[in-house]
Amino acid sequence: MIRCEDQVFVLDSENTTYAFEVLKSGQLCHLYYGAKLDVFANLEALRHKANNINGCVCTYDDSDPNFTLDEYPLEYSGLGKGDLRQPAIDIIFADKTRTTDFLYDSYSIKKGNVIYSDLPYAKDENEAAETLTIVLKDRYHHVTIELSYSVFDHDSLIRSTKLINNEEDLTLLSLMSNQLDFATNDYRFIHFTGDWTNEMNMNDIVLKGGKYACESRGGSSSNRANPFVMLAGKNTDEDYGEAYGFNLFYSGNHSEVCDVDGHQKLRFLSGINPSTLFYTVKKNEVFEAPQALLTYSRQGLDGIRRNTHGFIKNHVLP
Repeated sequence: MIRCEDQVFVLDSENTTYAFEVLKSGQLCHLYYGAKLDVFANLEALRHKANNINGCVCTYDDSDPNFTLDEYPLEYSGLGKGDLRQPAIDIIFADKTRTTDFLYDSYSIKKGNVIYSDLPYAKDENEAAETLTIVLKDRYHHVTIELSYSVFDHDSLIRSTKLINNEEDLTLLSLMSNQLDFATNDYRFIHFTGDWTNEMNMNDIVLKGGKYACESRGGSSSNRANPFVMLAGKNTDEDYGEAYGFNLFYSGNHSEVCDVDGHQKLRFLSGINPSTLFYTVKKNEVFEAPQALLTYSRQGLDGIRRNTHGFIKNHVLP
């Protein structure tokens, strides 16, 4: 079920809740993703509490010297407005600028999922899913982003991202499929690497400051870097503890990045590998990022496996 009240958006599956809201400045701020929760009853507790501004940050504008995007958990981040973590979107415009500021414009809710024309997508033949689409418009250029969230069974959420260019040709350097910001860094990054006849070797990394990535640059996802990764609590095992699973529906160059800032806050990004993306989006053209699967479980890594296996069996393989 998807609900919206006073620009707060809540997406509930059988056992999970995903929530975000619109900041006064217009950006989308992540509130919560985890076990099912009454967000509206706990809204003030979930909202981010700003810390004292120090000399190492950039304020958003002159209207509020104590507001910086760098400390907020965002739904989709850009470049050049104070958020110094790795951005989800990076564009070189025709005027050679790269600053973006995508602000909330509108939303819609519909039955069914997002259907792609040229890329794989999650199937929903019975229209059992429900989709929230958020429209963001850049403050400086005639460019729009559509962020879609489709709630499926198996406690699974599909994110779909589209960029619509309504001005001169631009060069796209990054359009990540999924961004998830965490208020802490209490997680391990689990990803799978390998080689010929030696696939799916599990790497379990305790995150510290800096960036950690699972990525492919060889033109395919390959046996070297699988686009399925997990974030698990420090004490999570096979059967107990919270964990998040992420899978990108894409077989080309991909990147799954954990960016831990100086305040020990974690940003997770997944999508087409920005190091190999340099694409001209022409005027009136639409660029679709690959769909991304998100799932959450409090029943350890095996809970993530059950969710993803059930989802792929019902919505990918048919």
